[in-house]
Order: sequence, then structure tokens, then C-alpha cells
Amino acid sequence: MFVVRESAVISAAPGTPTLDVSDLENVVIQAVQVNDAGTVVIDVESSIDGTVFIAEGAQIIETGFAAGANKAVERSISDSNGMSKPRKVVRLNISALAGGGTYKLLAAGFQTRVRG
Repeated sequence: MFVVRESAVISAAPGTPTLDVSDLENVVIQAVQVNDAGTVVIDVESSIDGTVFIAEGAQIIETGFAAGANKAVERSISDSNGMSKPRKVVRLNISALAGGGTYKLLAAGFQTRVRG
């Protein structure tokens, strides 16, 4: 079954919206610019243990988003051959946010088992 998860909206830095994706395969994450205002620096990160995080692609800055509300930058959690990488947690590490912009994290993938 295809599943989409959504974090709370972040309006101040530092902020780290985080989602559990341990039960998902072929994970795609989106950094969503809910409200287009000011400047931002975002690192998209993932972890296999929930403690140690690695970057997934280059930093996202304000110019990485198309102008307007509800615009997103997408990252696939896969290797250079397109193979899915198993991850426990994904997050946005928002290290600089000024001017009133708001952001959230979306994660989607195919559920491999029921959590619980």
C-alpha cells in the first residue's frame, strides 16, 4: 500500500521536522515551502538508526524552491543506481530561517509491514 506522511509546519530555526519511515520502501521525501517569505537553509537527512544522520543531496536554499506557496523540492532515498536505501527516519534540518517562511516535510513510500 502507498503511504504518505506529513510533519508539523516549522516556522522558526533551528527546526527538525522528522518522520518515521522504517516500514516504507522506495521512500521519496519532499521539503515543502508552505508560505513563501524570507530565506531558508535546509539539509535533507536520513538515518538507519535514528541517531546518526547523513545528507541526502545538496543543501536547499530559498532559490531552490519555485516562487509561491506550497512548492516543494523532492529527494529520493536511493543510491546512485536508483536502488532504494532502507532508512528508519528522515528529517529536514532547518538551520536558518528568516522573514516569515514556513516549511514542512512529506514522506511517501510503499508500506512493507504494519507498524505497531
